[in-house]
Amino acid sequence: MGIWGYLAILIGLWYLVKFLWPPAKRKNILVVLGSGGHTTEMTTYLKKLDFSLVENVDFICAEDDKVSKEKFRLHFLNRGRLYEIFRSRKVGQSYISSVFTTLYSFIPAIFLVLKLRPDLIVTNGPGTALPVCYSGFILRLLRISRTKIVFIESFCRVRTLSLAGRLIYPITEQFYVQWEYLQRDNPKCRYIGLLV
Repeated sequence: MGIWGYLAILIGLWYLVKFLWPPAKRKNILVVLGSGGHTTEMTTYLKKLDFSLVENVDFICAEDDKVSKEKFRLHFLNRGRLYEIFRSRKVGQSYISSVFTTLYSFIPAIFLVLKLRPDLIVTNGPGTALPVCYSGFILRLLRISRTKIVFIESFCRVRTLSLAGRLIYPITEQFYVQWEYLQRDNPKCRYIGLLV
């Protein structure tokens, strides 16, 4: 099979997904939870959200993230559903090997984002956000969804953006920082003050 054959297959798959797989009827937000402090911060942010203004909120976390699952059960069980994907990078895992684990986590992430078709992905930077955000971005590029990405940098990032922040920065619609200093080198950032 030549290049034209592969191109025909890709166009066929795009048509199948775009026109035959119906989009989710409800508008929704997909919130990425991350281990430890990320979920604690996100919980604080979401407590300020008026859920009556949102039709549906879904949550996603790493499959082995017990802290996020527990916080979801405590605070958001009656507000949405929790989905799990593979962890992109474990604490202490080398950056080289995390490339492969992140690519591996793209498989369930892209299918999940395709299924949910969130209008908005909200994250504050756990590694789990990489495959989720890039899945939303790819589906938007292919015009399969209209997902927008909002990143809220952790309040503990005072001088530099986090690794996840730097990697997701180019594909965000809104990128919020809690320290004014971070705006200097990152013109896309919006300073919003401390949220916690």
